[in-house]
Amino acid sequence: MALVGAKNAILVTIASLVLTRGVSRLYNVPVSADVHEMVELLRYLGAVVFFDIDQHQLTIDTSLVNSWVVNSVMMKKTRASILIMGPLLGRFGKARVGLPGGDAIGKRPIDYHLKNFIKMGVAIHN
Repeated sequence: MALVGAKNAILVTIASLVLTRGVSRLYNVPVSADVHEMVELLRYLGAVVFFDIDQHQLTIDTSLVNSWVVNSVMMKKTRASILIMGPLLGRFGKARVGLPGGDAIGKRPIDYHLKNFIKMGVAIHN
């Protein structure tokens, strides 16, 4: 069995690649529904992504990421989608996102994220 990393850590790492322009390779990537949804989210934004599931290797080219808008359908696919907001703000200076999806645990607030964005000078509108 291949050694793989922690799902929650890789989700943050994948989202952070929006801050880069170019090709990045991640190793020991766990195969999970949340990882697949985050990959689809980056593709939605314009990234070119190849996930070698057998090798647990993810290659992401963010050179063509050109959108700062994520529709509510895409956001609702995973709870982790809120992680994209900070990198979009960093790259484009703005972000338009829907509310993230829930999971079996139920609703969990995102106010921690929003309060800290406000502390950094971000204006939040709904």
